[in-house]
Amino acid sequence: MKQSLQIILPKAQENISSLERSDHSYSLQATLGSFYTSQYLIARQWIESLTGKLSFQLFDENIFKAKLFAEQLPDGSWYAVFDGAFPLRGDITATFFNYWYLKSSGEDINSPALIKARGYILSHGGLEKMTLFSKVFMAMFDNYSWSKIPYIPYLLFSKVSPVREKSFGQWVGPHLMPISYLRNNQIHKNLGSLFDLDELNVSQNKVENKIKKLSLIDRKIIKLMREHQDSKGLWGGYTLATILCSMSLAYDYSRSHHAENLLAIENGLQKVEALSFDSPGSNYDGVVDDGHIWDTALMTRALLESHYLQKDLKPQGELLVNRQQANGGLPFGYGFEKYPDVDDTAEVILALQKMGGYEPSILKAKNFIFKMQNKDGGWGAFSKNNTEISILSNYLSPFNDSVDFYDESSPDVTGHVLEALAVIGINKNNSELVKKAIQYLKKTQDSSLAAWEGRWGVNYLYGTAAVIVGLVKQGENPEEIYIKKATDWLLSKQNADGGFGESFQSYKDKSWAGKGMSTASQTAWVLQALSLAGYKNHPVTLKAVSYLISNFESGSKFTDPSDVGTGHPGIVYMRYPSYAYAFPLIALSEWLND
Repeated sequence: MKQSLQIILPKAQENISSLERSDHSYSLQATLGSFYTSQYLIARQWIESLTGKLSFQLFDENIFKAKLFAEQLPDGSWYAVFDGAFPLRGDITATFFNYWYLKSSGEDINSPALIKARGYILSHGGLEKMTLFSKVFMAMFDNYSWSKIPYIPYLLFSKVSPVREKSFGQWVGPHLMPISYLRNNQIHKNLGSLFDLDELNVSQNKVENKIKKLSLIDRKIIKLMREHQDSKGLWGGYTLATILCSMSLAYDYSRSHHAENLLAIENGLQKVEALSFDSPGSNYDGVVDDGHIWDTALMTRALLESHYLQKDLKPQGELLVNRQQANGGLPFGYGFEKYPDVDDTAEVILALQKMGGYEPSILKAKNFIFKMQNKDGGWGAFSKNNTEISILSNYLSPFNDSVDFYDESSPDVTGHVLEALAVIGINKNNSELVKKAIQYLKKTQDSSLAAWEGRWGVNYLYGTAAVIVGLVKQGENPEEIYIKKATDWLLSKQNADGGFGESFQSYKDKSWAGKGMSTASQTAWVLQALSLAGYKNHPVTLKAVSYLISNFESGSKFTDPSDVGTGHPGIVYMRYPSYAYAFPLIALSEWLND
C-alpha cells in the first residue's frame, strides 16, 4: 500500500502543478449546474431587447444545446448537480430553465425532448411549484404576477435602517437589491411566443403586471447598484447577482439612456461569461463565482503536505499574502475583497504555516479570526453574530426555497478554525476562545447521530470530519465519549468499495446521513479524521486508503463521481473541481507521514 502511494502521490502532485495559472494561482471555478447557463442566456436576450446587441458572446449555443440534449434524463428532466445517491434523479428547477432556454432558442416544443421535459414539469405542478427566484425571472418576462412575490422595501439598503442587508448573510444583499427594484416597479417585458410559458401554467392564472413610473428613489437605487459593482465587474462576487443587477440597469437604460448603465452591464456580463471559460471543466456548467484564493490555499497546502519543495511554492505564498486584506482576513476570490472569509483565512494559515517564513501574515490572520468569533463560541463564514431576525424572516419566508438567509456559526468552519489555531500554538490550555469553541461544538453535536452537520460541504461526513480534526489537533482526547461516538459513527458509514460518500438528500432526510456513492473528497475527509483520532491502522482506515489508491489508478487522478459542495443546505449544491485534487493528497500524505 505504501509502495503504491510512493508512485501515486508524485503523480497527484503533477496533476495539481499542471493547473497552475500564469499568476501562480489555482482556480477551478465552482459550478451550480448547466441550468444556470440556461438562465443566463435567457436573461441575456431580455437585456439585449432593452439595450441592443451586446459586444461579446463567448458561449457557443450550438455546443451548449448539444450538451443539454446529451444530459437530459430518460424521464425528460435534468439534474442540477450530480448526486451519487440518485444518479438519475431530476431537479424541477434545472428542468424548468433548460426547457425554457431550449424553447426560447427556437427548438420545437413538440420535439421529443421538449415534450418529455414539459411532461416532467407539469407532473410536478407546473409554474406554481417553481422556486421564488424562478418566479422572479418569470415575472420579468410577463409569465408570472409580481404581486405574488414579496415586496422588499428599499429601507433594507439604507445606512440608517436598523434592519438592513448586512443583517443577512453576505450573499443575500447583492441578490435582494435588484429583486427589490424589479419587484417594486413590477418591471417586465414580453418577448413573444418563444418566451411565453402558458403551456406550463397548470392553474391558468391570469398574469397582471403594471410597470410603475420610476421615482427619484428608484433612480437612487440604480445609482447605488452601480456603486456596488466591484472592479472586476461583478456584484457581491456572484454571477446570479450580476445577472439580476444587469437586468435592472438594462430597464433603467431603456428609460434614461445613461451610458454608465450600459458600461456596467457589459463589464458585468462579460465577466460572467469569462468565468465560465476560465478554468478546466467549468464550460457551460453554471459558474457561481471566482474562488482562486480558496483553491490556491488548498492546492498549496496539498503540495506542502506531500513534501513538495517549499521554495517552488514561494510564488503561491506571495500571492496569498498579497491578497490578505487590511483586517488580516483572506477573501474567497475576486469580488469578495470587502468580505474576507473565516474559512479561507483558516486554510491560508495552514498553508503559510507549513511553508514557513510568513509569521507576520499569520499573526494578522489569527487576529482576524479572533475578532470574528460569535457569541455562541463558533464561527460563520463572512459575518459575526449574524443570526435570525424572526419578524423579518417570517416576512421573507417565501424565499426560503431559494436561499439560506443567515451566516450563523457552523461546526465545519469552527473545526477548520481550531485546526488552524492548533498549528500556530493556540489551544485550550492557553486560550479561552478555544475553550468556548469546544463548548460550542459539544452543544451542536446531533444527539441522534453523534455527528455534526456540514454547512459548506456535504454533509455529516464533512461536518463530523472537520470537527474531529479540529478537536484532536487541539489536544482533545479522542477517547472522550462525544468524540468516540462521532468516530464510531464514521466507522459505520464505510461503503463496500472502501470509500465514503453522502447524498445531499441527507439535509432533508437524516436517514441518508453518511450514505451515498463513494467519492475521493468525502473519503479523504473521513480518512484524515480517523487517522488523527487513533485509527490509522484500523481495517476501515486501511480500506479507505485502498479505495483512494484504486480511485486514482482508474483514471490517473482522484475523482468525485458526485458533487460534494453545499451552497445553501437543502436548496443549492455545488461542484468544486479543486476538491478531488487537494483533499485526497492532504489526507493520504498525513496518513503516510504520521
